[in-house]
Amino acid sequence: MSEKFHYQTAEGEKPFDKEQVEDLFLLLNLEKARTLAKEHSLEKPADNVHSAMDISDIINDEMEWQEIIPIIKEGQFAGVNIPTDGVKNTEQGKQIKRELRKHQLEVISFHGSVDPYFIGLTEKPNRNVIKHDFEIADILDSSQSKPINYDLKSAELPLVNKFQKGETLEQIHQAQREKLESKGIKSDKEIIESVIKHVAESRPANSKRQVVFETRQSIILESPEITEENLKFFVETCQKYFDDDSQWGLTVDVGHLLGALAREKGIENVKNLREEIEKNLQVLEKYKQYIKMVHVSGTVTAHTLASYKLAEREVLDVEAVKGWSMHQVIDNQFIVEIVKRLREIKGEQDFIEVSEVRPIHSAAKYFGKTVNFDKK
Repeated sequence: MSEKFHYQTAEGEKPFDKEQVEDLFLLLNLEKARTLAKEHSLEKPADNVHSAMDISDIINDEMEWQEIIPIIKEGQFAGVNIPTDGVKNTEQGKQIKRELRKHQLEVISFHGSVDPYFIGLTEKPNRNVIKHDFEIADILDSSQSKPINYDLKSAELPLVNKFQKGETLEQIHQAQREKLESKGIKSDKEIIESVIKHVAESRPANSKRQVVFETRQSIILESPEITEENLKFFVETCQKYFDDDSQWGLTVDVGHLLGALAREKGIENVKNLREEIEKNLQVLEKYKQYIKMVHVSGTVTAHTLASYKLAEREVLDVEAVKGWSMHQVIDNQFIVEIVKRLREIKGEQDFIEVSEVRPIHSAAKYFGKTVNFDKK
């Protein structure tokens, strides 16, 4: 694009410094996001698609309401997605409810916590974490009609973040697998069952709120692949722990799906990506009746110049950098194409579509001191 990009700093407006990794991340994201919006935007979805903007930015990342409200309004979202793990207590929940009423925003869905950070590595899961999620959800949605999402993944943040000390992606996976195996979790199926069992047995017994489970996750984590065998087991496991099919569902995270595929340079990789995406979509189509939510996240680092520069500057494994998926903005035409296909696959069936696109400064919580974005 010919447009020259700028951003605001405390000193005023200045051009990007392409030699600075933080500037390069911002520049590449803006270029991709603006090109995507200009050339590949989807039409406003049909009425059966209930669109929500995730507001983790406000609840977890201390953004101001006035920063995000225009985005929600201009994007014509039907409402918002609430991260319950960011709501510390009932009083904060009531405060958020007042803000939502003030801005005439409806709650469309929730994203629940996982104990302690990701389920699977804990000896005795804390059921109170799940109960807290439902308590907060009930404050914001007393009808209990809005679903709450839980991630199907097993990992541990201290292990994952060892990439910041130079450990490779393979070393991190190996350490996670060893720890999981020591606790009897040796396969995708055991990850699936550990999460579903924990949530199903921890939620309030009389709750009418639907629970949906999200796959896939960032490739640096241990999470189930989207295969026919795994989805068949997923359905069987949900039917084992829930009374009927109305109580549960599947969430497809488009950014994670794409991020889990091979990402190399060159036109041949584009062809391979399309083939792998098609395989995933064919499997998902067979289980479309269970898809209740789609997360349109853009956490795909892929193989951008900024990723390589960050790895070089901090002496980090570039595959681990890519695996942790830090961009936090829709930056890939593939994502839009997959969303379009999922809308086609669902047809007239109702489902929720959550935009999890977040400002780049959110990456600080994943990358710690390795990146230094000015949140302003």
